[in-house]
Formats: sequence, structure tokens, C-alpha cells
Amino acid sequence: MNTRHDDGALLHFTTGRTTCLQPSGEMDATVYGVVDKIKIKDSRTC
Repeated sequence: MNTRHDDGALLHFTTGRTTCLQPSGEMDATVYGVVDKIKIKDSRTC
């Protein structure tokens, strides 16, 4: 869950895949693998 209300979170997985989590968004990240890096973006989109 991204509890930041105005910043997106770029998630990087051990598989090399990346995905953007919108502000206040939720997702089941386990379907993509294990998150190994998170980059907070000063934007609603990544």
C-alpha cells in the first residue's frame, strides 16, 4: 500500500520488472516477485 497521498512509488523486483504504485494505491506485489528497491517519485505517475 502506498500511503503517500501525492507521490507515486516506483517498485523494482528481483526479476528486473518495475511497476508504478499510484498515490494511496494498493496491489498484490507477490504476483511479480520480491520487491528489492523502492523509489518515491515527486509525481502521481512514475
